[in-house]
Amino acid sequence: MRVLTGLVTALLLAFSVLCAVGARFGDQFATLAALGSFAHIAIAAALLALVAALRGNQRVAAVASGLALALNLSTAAPVLSGAGPLPEGAPALKLYMHNVLGNNTRTADVIGHVAATDPDVVVLLEIHKGNREAFRTLDLRYPHRMECWHAAHCDALILSKAPLRDVHIMRDWNEVPLGLARARLAIGQCEVTLFTVHMERPWPFLSWQGRTLQNQQFASLMDAVRGWPGPKIVVGDLNAASWTVNVQRVGEAAGGTVIGGLSGTWPNYVPGPLKLPIDNIIVSRPVLAATREVGPSLGSDHHGVLATIAADLRHCPQ
Repeated sequence: MRVLTGLVTALLLAFSVLCAVGARFGDQFATLAALGSFAHIAIAAALLALVAALRGNQRVAAVASGLALALNLSTAAPVLSGAGPLPEGAPALKLYMHNVLGNNTRTADVIGHVAATDPDVVVLLEIHKGNREAFRTLDLRYPHRMECWHAAHCDALILSKAPLRDVHIMRDWNEVPLGLARARLAIGQCEVTLFTVHMERPWPFLSWQGRTLQNQQFASLMDAVRGWPGPKIVVGDLNAASWTVNVQRVGEAAGGTVIGGLSGTWPNYVPGPLKLPIDNIIVSRPVLAATREVGPSLGSDHHGVLATIAADLRHCPQ
């Protein structure tokens, strides 16, 4: 029994340590980047390892488990704690983002949910030639549209009640394939730039040869966002959890922060605490502040996210 306990403790400890390394250094170690998105689960694994080590009087394992617990807590907890309150009386915009899944058969439910929540801006991902017409019924509510299904690596549809300006689609950046859509919009009197992106999955979801592609895409996204002036909103399926180093660095590039919360968005078929927050919203500070709510999946493997984004006009460039 002691041997079994020791083996279980070692496995839990190894998992939690690898998750912590992946979350903090996934930009350097591409093969561990995917594990970084499981840091919230690694907290529980490290805690179990700590309890098992203490019960078995394994001092070295107990110390190592405590360190792994602290590392994962310090990584994930600030994001899981959620966003602060919105500034009172500030103009705000409601934005709904959803990776609807390319072969979703419940597009009518997605449309119904959009109508019920009535956001000002809608960002849908995995839109292609075969399903784009299904969302045409939203055109009356959202007369301004930008779509990039015809561009390589881009699958976004942006719908807006108000005009979208300076619309631009990037198929790559620095010769790295990156489907990035960009448009300017207003929150009250504050002009902001919206970036929408759908990142590749990390290894092992890609081949060994493509294991560094996601890191290359993140580096390109950071360059694109950093080089654009003014306050920014970055939304998309980043295929990496909110607390991972790459997502946090996109937040830094935007001059802001990732909007966190307890609820994950993928995959829809696992219990709530096991879901990963990979559908992210990033806003520039101190101009913008935001809160998020995770909604139903509606036939997709991703849950939708409804964000309220407020603009502090005192900090908005004139």
